[in-house]
Amino acid sequence: MFCFLIIIFLFYQNLFSYISIPYNHTGSYAGLPMEFLSSFTLNARSAGLGNAYTGCSGDISCVYWNPAGISRNYFNEISLISVPLFSDTQYTGVSFGFPFSNKQIFGITLIRLISGAAERTNSLGENLGYTFRDTYSAYLLSYAINYSSHTGFGLNFKYINQTMDDYYEKTYNFDLGLIINSQNNNIGFSIQNVLPFTFGREKINPDIRFGIVHTDKKIKIFTDFYLLDVFDWNVFRWSTGIEYNIFNNFSIRTGLNHREITAGFGIFTQKLSFDYGVSFNKIDILHKFSINFRYGYLIDYRVKLLEEEIEKFDAEKKQFLKTTEQTLKEIKEQQEKLKIMSFIDTQLTFARQNFEAKKYDESKKILKQIINIQPDNSDANLLLKEIEKITSQENISKKYFEALTYYNQQKYDIALDILNSIVSAVTDNKEYNILLYLTKAQIYLRDKKFSEAKDVLIEIIKIEPNHELATTLLKRIQNIIDLNK
Repeated sequence: MFCFLIIIFLFYQNLFSYISIPYNHTGSYAGLPMEFLSSFTLNARSAGLGNAYTGCSGDISCVYWNPAGISRNYFNEISLISVPLFSDTQYTGVSFGFPFSNKQIFGITLIRLISGAAERTNSLGENLGYTFRDTYSAYLLSYAINYSSHTGFGLNFKYINQTMDDYYEKTYNFDLGLIINSQNNNIGFSIQNVLPFTFGREKINPDIRFGIVHTDKKIKIFTDFYLLDVFDWNVFRWSTGIEYNIFNNFSIRTGLNHREITAGFGIFTQKLSFDYGVSFNKIDILHKFSINFRYGYLIDYRVKLLEEEIEKFDAEKKQFLKTTEQTLKEIKEQQEKLKIMSFIDTQLTFARQNFEAKKYDESKKILKQIINIQPDNSDANLLLKEIEKITSQENISKKYFEALTYYNQQKYDIALDILNSIVSAVTDNKEYNILLYLTKAQIYLRDKKFSEAKDVLIEIIKIEPNHELATTLLKRIQNIIDLNK
């Protein structure tokens, strides 16, 4: 599996060479306004997954993407992240969450983006003797509720300010979120900056996010789609990542988004998690570190964990029983199939033995039984056709010799009736046609229909020019015809 992730990572590296950072509405590559609150991160785990985290739950830092993601937190949690950026810029975040009950949780988050120091100058470019920094701060008050065992809702109230020397700007807004949890899939949906607002000279519009997390044994696949700056620029972006749990307490990650390739790992226990993420983009390589500390588990949470384990066990038991039942059913079907095949093979052997012994009726009876059970049995159908062909020829031969016997007994009418009964099956049979014409000729001679007899005998001569009896009879008839003139 590790090799599989390496291959995916190399594929991402190759693909990334074709990806460019899109222009924003100002015509630059600087990104969208307030993008540090929409397209960055609040923990190193998500950083290693390409920031595809909208469908994730059970982590206080989920409020950055979807406030409903903390609806399944059943413990007090503190999360810290630090990201050194370009030109001495620093991004830090701290989150604290505590549950009121197993259904409600409250959270507080501080995010700060501080630029590197810059010299303060006047309009002439003269140094005024001190430096300053541009600082963005965001304070989030979060609340989430478990509406049901599978559905949670969340709300962020945000206070954002910017300070730069003697410049100060502030604003307020809020986010809404929904999370739907199932055994193998989480689906998240959120609207950030629900109310459009102006921050300085920048107009900030809502962002819409949609995410899915699919779990398959030790693998988790994270996928996000989001629409930034709705109403004005509608910038569509995406992100995706894979997490593989190598051991019970260690996982590796890789991801990709519109801007960068990412990778990382995590070490975690029930109370403490350390995550590292690295981002490879066109400007630099960014390293991100975060720590999550959990304490004060709710009693209800421990009960819930036990219930989840029992539910998981019951689901596995149900699946095992279902699989076992299906397997037994397949085995029974195979046994029945083998039984039928064995019976058919045995009956085919008997049919062939009767065929070779020229006991066609017995063989035909057995073959019809086989075809009733298995209509498409090619061996039975072919042998039956062969028997029908042979028995048909034998019947013709039997009728022919029976007619010949009556002919030799001068019982021409009986012979003719027998010959007419097989006329459709022997139209090209030479011996049959000669006997038929001879019989007719004898009847015509008996009835003194010499001209008709002559015509029939001529047909025999056409079939066999040297036929002795036909030639003799033809001469006699011709003499009779000549005498009667």
